[in-house]
Amino acid sequence: MHRALPCGATPAPTDKDGNRRVNGFDFHRNGWTRRVTDLVARSGANGNNMFPDCQKGSLEAVLLVKLGLTKG
Repeated sequence: MHRALPCGATPAPTDKDGNRRVNGFDFHRNGWTRRVTDLVARSGANGNNMFPDCQKGSLEAVLLVKLGLTKG
């Protein structure tokens, strides 16, 4: 027997310390706090602003035309 969610996912089991860890991945049920040693993948992003202006990109028109995109 095991526990499963309605979507079919199986919850990560807890270890003896109550942590949920599978194949080196930690699952945080009650939130997550960044450690000083953690890498920052998206500079400028945070919980309140996931898409800051410094992360916005633009389309490259020459490449899009080369790939066959037209105005329609």
